[in-house]
Amino acid sequence: MRLALADAKKVNGQMSSHKAEAESKAAKARVELALKRKEAQAKRKEERAKKKAKKEKQEKLTKKEKEELSEDEKKAKSMRKQIQEKLIKFATRVPIFMYLTDYRERCLKDVITQLEPGLFKKVTGLDVKDFEMLCSIGVFNAGLMNDAIFKFKRYEDSSLDYIGINRHSGEAVGLYDTVLSPADYQQTFVNQA
Repeated sequence: MRLALADAKKVNGQMSSHKAEAESKAAKARVELALKRKEAQAKRKEERAKKKAKKEKQEKLTKKEKEELSEDEKKAKSMRKQIQEKLIKFATRVPIFMYLTDYRERCLKDVITQLEPGLFKKVTGLDVKDFEMLCSIGVFNAGLMNDAIFKFKRYEDSSLDYIGINRHSGEAVGLYDTVLSPADYQQTFVNQA
């Protein structure tokens, strides 16, 4: 009996490390995509600022106007850096948050903003305000996030079934911004396998 328990713990530990690697790769891909979008936005802003600067140079700017222009450029760069840091924190730590939360049947957005904001803060280091800011600037593609969370929960189910512990059987499954009924989840799960 002790040997079987030790084997189950060993297998669970190995599965957890594979799970973490898969989640990390998926999270990094989402972060890279979001960063590319934000970098493109920031580059466009910088190009506009440069064009404005050239135009204003031609019109002989006053010293005060030059200072305002350079302050705007600094703010844009600072904001871009903050967004990158917050995205990296979110992407690397949100799988841990999903694993720790008990609200599997609710969509992740609601769990973060309404049900367990304290746990979200402890795990990711981000406030709900930071998460809402990232949502408001359009960082998250809901379709991709739903897919990534579905895959995470599918993998989690497989791990729990393997070791014989599945507390969530027959419950609805929350994704990023939507919830699947048990029948829909099971049908999708069967189609994916």
